[in-house]
Amino acid sequence: MFKKLKNKFWNYLLSKIEDKLKNREQAYIQSNKKGILNKLQSVGFNCRLYGTQWSFKDPRKIVLGNNVHIGNNFYVAGGGGVTIDDNTHISRDVTIHSVYHGFEGKVLPYDQSTTYKPVFIGKNVWIGMN
Repeated sequence: MFKKLKNKFWNYLLSKIEDKLKNREQAYIQSNKKGILNKLQSVGFNCRLYGTQWSFKDPRKIVLGNNVHIGNNFYVAGGGGVTIDDNTHISRDVTIHSVYHGFEGKVLPYDQSTTYKPVFIGKNVWIGMN
């Protein structure tokens, strides 16, 4: 009888600790999402980041419209400017580049120059995984 009570107590205690850790992790993720969105040039209403990993390089050159949803493991290099317009949904594991190595130079496969080109993703677009 005592052994059963002892096991129940420990199980209860462990479940409470797990709950507390999950809550802290969720709070950290939410804080991280807000921090990332605050660094962007502009963010419309109802923009959502799903999952736990996103990377926004040169965030001051990235604009999100209204109702933009972005999946986990998203990467965007925004140096050339990236605009994602209203109602766009981007799945997980998507990469967008507005900056690339100059491949038209005299050195192959590319030289040390960098090319910046804006990327515009229109309204009501769905970009699938990978």
